Amino acid sequence: MPIIDWIIYGDLKLDPICRSVTRDECLNVNWFMSLEDAKNKIENWRQDYNYLRPHSSLSDTPPALFAKQFENVNIAEFSD
Repeated sequence: MPIIDWIIYGDLKLDPICRSVTRDECLNVNWFMSLEDAKNKIENWRQDYNYLRPHSSLSDTPPALFAKQFENVNIAEFSD
């Protein structure tokens, strides 16, 4: 299980953003021949998006790698 899943459906704050990204970058550019084909293509896209593709907002780092940098950070150290 990844440290953090950046595509989180059901989160009321993130859901509209996630759906927009998924629709624009995955669903609008693929044809799905079956449910199994859709699952495979969407999972491949999610893996690419989270683990391979650099994101400029994260200093050109993939989200999973960026999150891993903070794996052992104790957030209590930063609270007042």
